[in-house]
Amino acid sequence: MLFQRIIIYALAVGVFAGLNLSLVQYFGATPIILAAEAFEFQPQPQQLQPHEHNGHSNDHHAPAHTHPGISSGAALPWSPDNGIERTVYTLISNIFASIGFAAVMLALMCLLQLRGMTRLTPRRGMVWGGVGFIVFFVAPSVGLPPEIPGLEAAALEYRQQWWLSSVLAAGVGIAMVIFCSPLFKAIGVAVAAVPHLLGAPHPQGPVFSHPDAAVVATLADLQAQFIVAVSVSNLLFWLLLGVVCAWVLNKKVLDKRMVAGIQVDAAASH
Repeated sequence: MLFQRIIIYALAVGVFAGLNLSLVQYFGATPIILAAEAFEFQPQPQQLQPHEHNGHSNDHHAPAHTHPGISSGAALPWSPDNGIERTVYTLISNIFASIGFAAVMLALMCLLQLRGMTRLTPRRGMVWGGVGFIVFFVAPSVGLPPEIPGLEAAALEYRQQWWLSSVLAAGVGIAMVIFCSPLFKAIGVAVAAVPHLLGAPHPQGPVFSHPDAAVVATLADLQAQFIVAVSVSNLLFWLLLGVVCAWVLNKKVLDKRMVAGIQVDAAASH
């Protein structure tokens, strides 16, 4: 029954938080992405070399622009069109991710509160949200900041591996700092720092490959704006998620008998 409640309310909280995140992104990060995409380097037709395929020249079939790691003769990966389609796919992605984060946060909150280790309030839920922001956004962003279109980046699989390692290291490290003895607190700090000491994957060469210096300067400015916009949207998302999860935990997930039992056990232990 308890597990069922966690799942049901994780769905509700995830939809609510995902909608709010998408709304903030729509007015903050999305305009910057669209502005950056307008500057993506598009080679002129005379710059493209004919590509021989099955004995026929297909330079007139070459794509309008290329992406890092994709040859001019290769098919570009599918992506949603700008406008409603792109917004809907972003919304769906945000909601699914939010549901997953809400389920994990509610489960951990429930476990610790049932064991009498803490009493969750919306204010403490905000602290939980802040920790989530540090683990899932700040820690990986130190090595791999949010990127706008047109920015040169390392291979996706290497970036994903490093992102995952930095998140796991930060999560384990913060847990050790909060729950362990002073010696292990220091070890926790070292654990969190390991991925950053090893270094995040970055390509060699310039950050932007566009040949126009003025465009590069504009893209660099857009990149700085994008980092701020994404940081703000993620901070608001995690604080909201923590507060709502803490409220839902005590109002909906845990019934009054469970909470009363926790209070009695806590009083008896003292």
